[in-house]
Amino acid sequence: MNLFCLGSDQIDDLWDEFSEHIYRLERLDRLGHLTPDDLREELKQAKKQLWGIQIDGRVIGIAVTRIGRQTCEVFAAAGTQTAPGQIQALYTEIERWALSQGCIRMRIVGRRGWQRMLKGYEPTRDVILEKELDDGC
Repeated sequence: MNLFCLGSDQIDDLWDEFSEHIYRLERLDRLGHLTPDDLREELKQAKKQLWGIQIDGRVIGIAVTRIGRQTCEVFAAAGTQTAPGQIQALYTEIERWALSQGCIRMRIVGRRGWQRMLKGYEPTRDVILEKELDDGC
């Protein structure tokens, strides 16, 4: 299993590797007001970050983050978990990075099912989870 965060300069070169998940987010209406092309531009401008899980050379899932007001927000995610713990491993990596960026909390915007998958998160509204960050993540 390979966990990754693409640099803004890698988006165009690797778009085909993960774009099926971006288009899936669009079909599920999880990009909000963004189109896949809008999201691509925001990733290239480093306004958002693209994280992923790769197994045997294939991207099986992605998460898109953005930072604001000391909060790292996962506002879109798609993929499949092929083994227990993969999603938690990716989110733990995102949490570590968020701490290094000066964030004090994580926020996840998504389905209620994420609450079962992720440790330490509490629901704050209908489909948003939050977690205060510390060095122990």
